[in-house]
Parts: sequence; C-alpha cells; structure tokens
Amino acid sequence: MNDQITNNNKGKWLIFICLFFYISCSDSEVTPLSLKGKWKIDSAERNKKPTLTLEDAYLDFRDDSLLTTNILRTEMTSAYSIDGTTIIQKDPFEIKYLVESWTKDSLILSSSIRGYEFRFFMSRDSSLISSH
Repeated sequence: MNDQITNNNKGKWLIFICLFFYISCSDSEVTPLSLKGKWKIDSAERNKKPTLTLEDAYLDFRDDSLLTTNILRTEMTSAYSIDGTTIIQKDPFEIKYLVESWTKDSLILSSSIRGYEFRFFMSRDSSLISSH
C-alpha cells in the first residue's frame, strides 16, 4: 500500500515539474527585436465573425520603434511601444493589440478598434523582409 501511495506522489510531482517547465518555456517575452519584420494577416475576425476586409493587411515592425501598417485601409507609419503583452500603436490614435499567442513565425493579436473587437491571425512574411 505504501509503495502505491509513493508512486502516486512521484507521478504528481513529475506532472507538476513538466507543467512548470512547459509554462516557463512557452512564456517568451515579446520584444521589438522578436517582432521585427513584416507580419501578414492570414485571417481576421470582427466581433467574433470572420471578415475579409483585412485580406491584404499587414503590420511591419521596424527596429527603430516604428510600425507601418495598412489595417485602417491606408498605409501609415506610427511609433509603437510594448508593455508586457500589449503592443501600443501611437498614431493616428492609440490602438492597443493584446498578444494572445506568439511564436517565431506566427502571431495572434486581439484589439478593439473604433468600437469593433478584432482578432488577427498572422504569419511572418519571409518573402518580404523588412528593409528598415
């Protein structure tokens, strides 16, 4: 009976340790350097429904804290900053993007823009490397 209890405790500890390492390794910090480059929007949702209005949209993060994007239908460049898991675009008005998920080649952002709730499913555009 004691062996069974000891084995159960070992199993619980093993699960705890694996979970700890998974969480600590998957929580990579988003930085201007890690975001640098052009990210194209593969698909998007507006108010939890798919939308095609952002079909050719992108965000291009430069290493000089500038962001070029066309998500508002015209290309514009704006200063941006990062606060934890939030990307803050400064102009033409402040837009906050919450980083829901991030890897080297994929990015999921959510944002509230002009009263609409958006989710952007993005991939790094390796064919158009940012020259900035």
